[in-house]
Amino acid sequence: MRANIRAFTLIELMIVIAIIGILAAIAVPNYQLMTCRAAQTEAKGNGSAIARLADAAKEDIRLNPLFPDPIIQSVCGAAIPPNQLGFYAQGRSRYSYRLVKIGGATTWALLITGCPGTNVVGDSWFASGTVNLRQTANACQ
Repeated sequence: MRANIRAFTLIELMIVIAIIGILAAIAVPNYQLMTCRAAQTEAKGNGSAIARLADAAKEDIRLNPLFPDPIIQSVCGAAIPPNQLGFYAQGRSRYSYRLVKIGGATTWALLITGCPGTNVVGDSWFASGTVNLRQTANACQ
């Protein structure tokens, strides 16, 4: 005599797989957006700190010929090196930072760009002595 064997039917399994696929289609883009926005926090934090230090040293930057140009120059994937402003950041960076001296009332300009091979490639930020840090291109859209 044959016992009653309970098992899932093919239709039930296909419905479960379809539901999992729909959930993954919703979750993956949201996850990628959140990781991109988290990476942008690095640019906001470091950029704001660099801009504050450069603003505090505005007269020194303008008057002191010993300030190098660029004041800060970082390479993608490397730490921000020590510099005249006393700012440095350890670890691998997803952005490159370039702080340069310019003439006139602003005396400095900061350009931050997303590194190739990261989820923020195409991202850019700008600040100067007269312009607060602002995002000029957003890679997380």
